[in-house]
Amino acid sequence: MKAHDLQMAFRRSGFVKHFFYYPSIDSTNAKARELALRGAEEGTLVIADAQTAGRGRNERTWYSPPGLGLYVSFILRPGTPAEAAFGILMAVALGAAGAVTKLRPTGSVGIKWPNDLMLEGRKLGGLLSEVGMSHGAVDWAVVGVGLNVNHQASDFPAEIRDRATSLRISAHREIDRVALLQDLVERAGTWYGEYLERGMVPLLPEWRRRSVILGRMVRVETAGETYVGIADGIQDDGALRVRLESGTIETLHAGDVQLVQMR
Repeated sequence: MKAHDLQMAFRRSGFVKHFFYYPSIDSTNAKARELALRGAEEGTLVIADAQTAGRGRNERTWYSPPGLGLYVSFILRPGTPAEAAFGILMAVALGAAGAVTKLRPTGSVGIKWPNDLMLEGRKLGGLLSEVGMSHGAVDWAVVGVGLNVNHQASDFPAEIRDRATSLRISAHREIDRVALLQDLVERAGTWYGEYLERGMVPLLPEWRRRSVILGRMVRVETAGETYVGIADGIQDDGALRVRLESGTIETLHAGDVQLVQMR
């Protein structure tokens, strides 16, 4: 992946205003956040061929070797109400899922609430969002995407090898990362435009359709509690409803989800 290839890919983009490319960087999200706070305009991307300190949720490390994955962060300035902020991540996630699906991997591309892309029961990618608020509205948002593209099984660290997958493993061929990134960005931009125009409503049916947890037993770990029950639904604000064994419905706006195997 080279800067010239990206310039050609985005030359006619209606969404990308600027991009910053780094052969290696600590974290695209950290750089995008810095740029957002300095006033970078909507449609600015930070792209890297490798990350030395890639991050997932809860400060977990995102394995980001050179030459294999996609690591990109979007800078957005929606001005939408704070309570609808989850829709920003939804738009980018749906763009990523659609771009991956177009490559016809084995199995369907699913979303594990709140921010994982799944393929054949394994993790294909993840998203990380950060927002800045002003007067009850989203002033700026950064959404990072990490996607396993051309990894082979031996490329993953041993501790995640049985839980991770890549497009190359599933599609049985090497993937053009620049073409994938171009498609992902344009699809995300289209979903984001829908979100700006109509809110989260037009995103919810596809988000629910791609869910890999609805109707299944899950364990959700939040900052202070653990909930085990059936993933009963996703609300219009993106929150997850979990129906406990007692029949109580818990509404969760954040947490780590694991599928529970029934015996």
